[in-house]
Amino acid sequence: MKGLISLVIIVYGSWTLIENNLAMSLPSTQSNLTIVQNSEGLGDVRLTQEGTGTYSINNRFRGTITFVSVSIDDNGKTELIFRNSNEQLVHFQGQVTRRDPFGIKIDLIDSDISDASGVADIQYSSDLSLISSIFVAGTIENQIFSINFSR
Repeated sequence: MKGLISLVIIVYGSWTLIENNLAMSLPSTQSNLTIVQNSEGLGDVRLTQEGTGTYSINNRFRGTITFVSVSIDDNGKTELIFRNSNEQLVHFQGQVTRRDPFGIKIDLIDSDISDASGVADIQYSSDLSLISSIFVAGTIENQIFSINFSR
């Protein structure tokens, strides 16, 4: 049944139908979530969230995180951007390995600061309006790192 919308969403917000794609946006002062879902079940995801978090290298605290952005294209290619309290950005690239109505799991494959690998687990609220948490664990230049972020 190609061409039919296979997703029904009842939420507060706005939606539009554009060439067999459902685009949904939910306004919020601290966060933004946009999901574009097509009839084959693939879709773009754009999430941004202000909040608090920490990052560490080799189990030592290195700084705080104040903002995160998650972008996923319809092939599952992902970019994670974290901003620390000094307004510096770090970018990670990865691939989605699991996706459900409440979260996304991503295998990290690279970073703009060095070779990176690991896993990111992103959880968002049931009403799709806020990122609840992000946990990242992996290695950068053979050093263990972790990121823990929540709204």
